[in-house]
Amino acid sequence: MIQTGTRPIYREIEQATKLQSRTKSLETKLALANYINDMYEVLYCMGDEPRFPKYAAFGSREHKEKIESLLHSYRKLQLDSFLEHKDFHHYMFGETVTDVQELIVPLFGGEEPREEVFSDVEFYNILYSFLREYGLDDQFRAFDKSGKMLSFDQPQRNMDGFTSFNPATGETFLFAKENYFDFSTMTTLIHEFGHGYDLGKMGANPLAFNQYYYLSPFSEVFPRALERLFLRFCVQNGIRGNSSREKFLDFASFNYDYMLWGYVLCKLEDNFFHKHKDLNFQIDKIVRKVGHSFNDAEALSESLHSCPDFNIRDVVRYTYGDIVSIFLADDMEDCGMKSELLEFFMRGRIGVFRERFLEEMGINPSSYMEHYEKEYQYIKK
Repeated sequence: MIQTGTRPIYREIEQATKLQSRTKSLETKLALANYINDMYEVLYCMGDEPRFPKYAAFGSREHKEKIESLLHSYRKLQLDSFLEHKDFHHYMFGETVTDVQELIVPLFGGEEPREEVFSDVEFYNILYSFLREYGLDDQFRAFDKSGKMLSFDQPQRNMDGFTSFNPATGETFLFAKENYFDFSTMTTLIHEFGHGYDLGKMGANPLAFNQYYYLSPFSEVFPRALERLFLRFCVQNGIRGNSSREKFLDFASFNYDYMLWGYVLCKLEDNFFHKHKDLNFQIDKIVRKVGHSFNDAEALSESLHSCPDFNIRDVVRYTYGDIVSIFLADDMEDCGMKSELLEFFMRGRIGVFRERFLEEMGINPSSYMEHYEKEYQYIKK
């Protein structure tokens, strides 16, 4: 059962802080600083207001400066990589967003669907029935029994869930917003379990984690693939009829939004990113620059303003999370966790973006739309 107590989080912060003071590796220190900050934020989300010592996450003021210098290097690499491959991203996003729009936008509108609530027994029966099909039920059960699945009721990140992973030890916690035994909680747990599984495959490797977390656009791929498969499972098995289809439509809407936002990013000049560090404060300026390329500039502005955090890292990783995950999901439906495409992806998912990596997986706008039109059958009315 999902836990609510904060004691494990305080204990984990204490252990990670001690480890931070002992380690000499700067890569490990960056990874631990990220994790410790993450866990303090978890406490706020769970309703606590802990004392946060100024340099607790870094070990000392001197280490803070060194860690922030390494973080700055990673962020520069991330921006440089995006700009280097911006034409390719423009091709991937631009060639698909219009086709996706034609299919999905007509399905939007109408009344907000009522959230379906399950009994606790039914809730877990559905979850485990799905996970059993992919041989993942024992791993999920291990999270459940270890007390490392927790709920929060004061979301600081405007998110339904998140995963906290200690790259120095491999310790993982999964979080979901308020456990109501509903579809949203169910899909959130599947998604966050996907992160836990994905990061667990990396093991205790701070350097690999940093290169994945700060540089790779693929950290949302496996969780989105698992979420896709779960939503297909619900529709195929008629679980609460239209509710599972509506939840799938929400998933598709989320993906469409990020693809649109990714396309907008790619239409901006390189200098814009060097001049403006926080794009959230530049939405109106961005619309003035690129709005003429869209049918409705006002609708574009409204869409961009609705983005939780309009930045390169989040937008690109959620867009590729959609694009690549649909290929993995289709192959996993046929081959389960023995999917050769999944194995290939897991070997190459870390580090900066490589166009050849997608090409070797057979991913391009045309092949994406073939997979998308097949999946569209799950959500069309």
